[in-house]
Amino acid sequence: MEFITDLQRILWHELGHLCVDLLDLEEDSNYDIDDFWVSYHKIAISDHKWGGGVKMIPSLKWAVLIENNDKTSFALLGIISGCIFQTIFLKHLLQGEVVFEDCFCLQKNCAGQGDSSSFYTLTSEIRRKNGRKEDFIKFSEIELSKMYYKLVLENSHFLELMNQMILKYTDLISTAYHQSGSKDEFHYHFKGAELESLKEEVYQIMSATSLRDTIVGLKEKIKEIMTA
Repeated sequence: MEFITDLQRILWHELGHLCVDLLDLEEDSNYDIDDFWVSYHKIAISDHKWGGGVKMIPSLKWAVLIENNDKTSFALLGIISGCIFQTIFLKHLLQGEVVFEDCFCLQKNCAGQGDSSSFYTLTSEIRRKNGRKEDFIKFSEIELSKMYYKLVLENSHFLELMNQMILKYTDLISTAYHQSGSKDEFHYHFKGAELESLKEEVYQIMSATSLRDTIVGLKEKIKEIMTA
């Protein structure tokens, strides 16, 4: 994948996670986002040379997470959010021949391999806690991603504003990469004031375009079906 396109892809992916994390933190101030980063590795096992992540502190173990239904519901949504955003970018903004499952799968070359593994670990923990509920299994593993994808795709104002923001940060990060000497390995971390600015910008875009209400509504629906 072309360098700049791949950088935009990972920004879409990680900002997908960040959108949900910000709303989780809005309801639970005991946690915070400590780091948002992207990293370039010239030698990679797939066409994706850019990776990234969002670090929340303190870290939360599955056994603790599933004791809070709101956090569990946000976690399910947040885990799939990266591949939802990435797929919309590649398929609808770039007109690529991709599907959600190209990202959200367990093969090593899938961008969402770790997300997919975490998702099935979490749903297994939920079944351990609540028992095997066929309605929840069908909703979480089949219907949720399709519903979320459709709602984000229909929000053209959100996609437009998010794309403008990502183009800005693509320029910023690619400039920093080239100034570093175009290394085979490169990391860009949003920390301190820059991280706070990013978080505020993303939150304002979500609020101004109703995506915030969409995500909170989906979280409530997950919780309702999960605890029925």
